[in-house]
Amino acid sequence: MVQKLNEIGAQVSAAGLQLAYHNFGYDFNTYGNKTGMDWVLEETDSDLVKIEVDFYWVMHAGVISPRALIEKAPGRFPLWHIKDMDKLSRDYTELGNGSIDYTKVLPNAKTAGLERYYIEQGGNFAENSMQSVSQSASYFKKHIQGLI
Repeated sequence: MVQKLNEIGAQVSAAGLQLAYHNFGYDFNTYGNKTGMDWVLEETDSDLVKIEVDFYWVMHAGVISPRALIEKAPGRFPLWHIKDMDKLSRDYTELGNGSIDYTKVLPNAKTAGLERYYIEQGGNFAENSMQSVSQSASYFKKHIQGLI
């Protein structure tokens, strides 16, 4: 996969764009003596392959903190997905309803190379999609935005 990412990254770069790999929980499974994410970070060209880091999946995997992940490859994480994890089901939930305390785990944006962030949630709304967006945005503005 890392070879393919490098090849695709080169093609995307030649077209004037930037490839960013989005992680999931399985990227933190161990293969040999390192995780899939270690392979991606160590074996892809940092100019061709950036990371669209999904902090929910980092926390869901439970093998590394968001801060420690960013410290492995400073500058490679221009895109952040910020979403919360339900305390019981471990599924997505509105920011502030779950178990991820971003005030404690959020990495340094400058170290990461942050350019854009996304507040994200799946279709499992506490009430409805509009209420979910409102609640997550309000929580983000009050507790997280000033940390970025």
